[in-house]
Amino acid sequence: MKNQLFTLLFFLGCLPLIFAQDDYFSTTTDYVFRRDGKVLRGQILNMTNKEGLTMKTMLGAEVFFPYKEIRKIIRKPAVQNIIDKSYLELGLTYGTPAGLNMVVGYWHGRTGVRLSGMVYSGFTALQLHLGLKLSETTRRRHSIGLSFGNYSFKGQQEGFHYIGPVYNYTGAPFNIKILHNSWFVEIGYVYGFGSGDEIGGGGSFPIVQTGFVHRFVPNAPRNERLPVPKFPAPEPCPTCPDPEPCPACPECPVVAAPIPKKVSEAELGRKVNTPENILVNQSEIVMSIRDNGIPDNDEVSLLFNGEWILEHHILTKKEKEIPIKLLPNAENILVLVAHNMGERSPNTSVITIKDGRRKRTIVLNADLDVSESVQFKVKN
Repeated sequence: MKNQLFTLLFFLGCLPLIFAQDDYFSTTTDYVFRRDGKVLRGQILNMTNKEGLTMKTMLGAEVFFPYKEIRKIIRKPAVQNIIDKSYLELGLTYGTPAGLNMVVGYWHGRTGVRLSGMVYSGFTALQLHLGLKLSETTRRRHSIGLSFGNYSFKGQQEGFHYIGPVYNYTGAPFNIKILHNSWFVEIGYVYGFGSGDEIGGGGSFPIVQTGFVHRFVPNAPRNERLPVPKFPAPEPCPTCPDPEPCPACPECPVVAAPIPKKVSEAELGRKVNTPENILVNQSEIVMSIRDNGIPDNDEVSLLFNGEWILEHHILTKKEKEIPIKLLPNAENILVLVAHNMGERSPNTSVITIKDGRRKRTIVLNADLDVSESVQFKVKN
């Protein structure tokens, strides 16, 4: 009774493997490995942009990644049906018949034969399996078959034998990468006979085997490493001492960028206090804004280099992120403009600046007459 219960529980535990599907691998899958350690999976839509690539993630969102943030790109091929392929398989498993088993097999199309077991000093345990594929892809294989086992001891004329049906699974165990697509499990229920006093006598009992079995499938698709594009650096400005191109020079081999318009205090209708200087490590930063203290319906806008980058925003405890690109020919001044006083005066905002791994926080105050500001400068 205990043997039957064990077999039933083990079989139920393997049901997720038996009914696993390959639908979500029906197309090629791209893996983008970023320099910060994150890995994103999806499909690359465009790599022609000189700045970066566009990718559609597994959740359906389209995102853009600069090439300078990408370490490598791996493209995994689509899952293919290989049920009629012929190939050799080798492996190492644990379980019936010998505890630790060497495995060798050959599949000719949909039928195959496999021998597993081990020969020890004075003891031999072997199992012959005749199998039939139910389904097979480059990711996993399901098969059933008939297994014949034999235990023999040195000096014993008759050994112990068994025969019975089994189910085999070979493939990926729930995306566990360390075993790739070669995890192997076998469960069955067999009938034993012969002089098996040393093993436990005859009768019916379950057999279990699990481990690593690699399928040497010919012409199997392989992972492809895509090169990360490296576009040539732009030519330096011929007149400026700066080695980088200068958009302000007419001789520079780049299109001159328009100089941002400076908004005067008269146009804002309020006084702007002298800006606080903040040094940053790079020209591309991420700024976030939230209420300082208990939210009281403060309404603000942000003006950066003459452009409104945030308009009529109600401050809450949740941070609102805004990417900012500092320009070489601009003052790069950020001005906080208040539209009301909320429930408590003055209107106070917490500004957090992230430039790479560095993060700092400042507090800006504003009312209907005066605005505070901050000026960003990139370190040389």
